[in-house]
Amino acid sequence: MKSTPIIPNPIRVALVEDILSLRQTIASLIQGTPGFFLAGTASTGEEAIERLPASAPNVVIMDINLPKMNGIDCVRRLRDILPATEFMMLTVTEDDEVIFEALKAGATGYLVKREAGNQLLDSIRQLNAGGAPMSPSIARKVLNWMLNAASSPNPLQELTPTQMKVLKGLAAGQRNKEIAGNLGISEATVRTHCYNLYKKLQVNTRTEAVQVLHKNR
Repeated sequence: MKSTPIIPNPIRVALVEDILSLRQTIASLIQGTPGFFLAGTASTGEEAIERLPASAPNVVIMDINLPKMNGIDCVRRLRDILPATEFMMLTVTEDDEVIFEALKAGATGYLVKREAGNQLLDSIRQLNAGGAPMSPSIARKVLNWMLNAASSPNPLQELTPTQMKVLKGLAAGQRNKEIAGNLGISEATVRTHCYNLYKKLQVNTRTEAVQVLHKNR
């Protein structure tokens, strides 16, 4: 008597993509491949938050450049609702800050659309199995960042408590006058703190200083 082969449960995949043609292409690929099940689609982050929890996907493929709510904020919201779900960014964006924000939000995979090609299904399998698939260009950026972080101390540790408060004020978009009022110091003292913290962080502008804060939190 022949034994019945054991068929594993299909990987439940949801897709969030605002470009209709691309959404349909990926959806057809998933639907037409054994071992995969299309659990749902959405064209916006708001739709994803409304629809996807009920479909309980194993993997969510998420674009970043969505209208209104972006994909990173959507992942951050869905992560709390779907703690057992894996999230993979599929996007054209290769900006360092965007990549690391996506990973901090809870994404465990990151594919660049132009590099994904036939890797998409294998990447979904890897992600569902506990891996962290990334396009080669993204993996290199992450590796370089980890190596730099390991070899360099956190620059924020060099700041005094007051300098840290000033930096947080800058990050909140406050003017020197507002920071001075909140800390009970003069605007001239705030400017001095800014000069010193810029020097310690090795930056030249307020924007660069705030970027250092975000990257080292």
